[in-house]
Formats: sequence, C-alpha cells, structure tokens
Amino acid sequence: MAFGYDEKDDRYLDVLEEVKEALSGRDLYVSTALGSTLQETIDSEVSVIMVYVAVIVVAVLVLTSQTYAEVPVILLTFVTAMVLNTGTNFLLGKISFVSNSVTSVLQLALR
Repeated sequence: MAFGYDEKDDRYLDVLEEVKEALSGRDLYVSTALGSTLQETIDSEVSVIMVYVAVIVVAVLVLTSQTYAEVPVILLTFVTAMVLNTGTNFLLGKISFVSNSVTSVLQLALR
C-alpha cells in the first residue's frame, strides 16, 4: 500500500489506524516505520535509564576520585562528548530513532 502524504505528515497515522481497524477481523501484520509507538516507549525508558546511569556515574566518580575538584571536570567532559555526538548525528541527517535514543547511554559507556 502506498500513501500520498509526506512522511512526516500526521495523516499517515490516521490512515494507518483506519486500515488496522478495517482489517481487524483478519490476521494482520503491519510492518512500517510510520506510527511506531516504540519510539515513545524507548524515549521514556532511555530517560529513566539515563537518570540511573547519571547517579551511578556520579557515585563512582565521588568514591574513586582523589580530589572532589576533578568530579565536575570529568562530568563536563562527559556532557561535552554527548553534545558533540548528538551534534554530529544532527549534521549527518537522518538516523534511526533507536540510535538517537541510546547515543547518550552508549557515550557514557565508552568513557
């Protein structure tokens, strides 16, 4: 099936829901990047994970640092690396929402 709307148009979601409702009595498998509810779920779960990771990273830094003055400096380098990574993803154009969601967590894992 082909849609005549722009990819970012919300009418896609409306038409997709109408098709699902029309075919609800049959076996149905919809494979599309449109109207993916996984994006909202992943975004909310990654936000919670980032809070846990941030708390763990700060706790480890506080417990293992020789001076407390290096903790903000190291945290600043983490944040700078995440901002640069997000900026390069923006400059390169389209990336998948999964990649965009987990880049911050992966950036912290690399440090």
